[in-house]
Amino acid sequence: MKPYKTEKRSQLMTFLKNHRDEPLTAEQIADGVRGIALSTVYRNLAQLAESGDVHKSLSADGHTVLYQYYDKPRCASHLHLKCVSCGGMTHMEADLSHDLAEKLSEENDFSIDAENTVILGVCRDCHGKDKTTREETDA
Repeated sequence: MKPYKTEKRSQLMTFLKNHRDEPLTAEQIADGVRGIALSTVYRNLAQLAESGDVHKSLSADGHTVLYQYYDKPRCASHLHLKCVSCGGMTHMEADLSHDLAEKLSEENDFSIDAENTVILGVCRDCHGKDKTTREETDA
């Protein structure tokens, strides 16, 4: 059964689309969408995750559930990069995704499922924070 399209769900989806590269908690989403109750956010996120419109994952520490808009056409053609520090998920640039998939196919006779492939590492922002922290500690 397809969920109803309500005004609140529409506002929620607009907010998620506008923050597509940010994994967010339900609380952050509720704070960002004017006039929506946290219970409404949770209910809608559960339905949107089930339908595949929202990606649900755990934070790097494994204690916090994060939600992120799932752009089906974009995700199908890109590999995904997930930061193990902040939990952020981004799309690898299309040409690089294609080149890497092609190289793996040629060298290993292995086809990548780009839509569901996630490469773990540390994002630019967290790498910069880690570097700053090390420099402060060394001083």
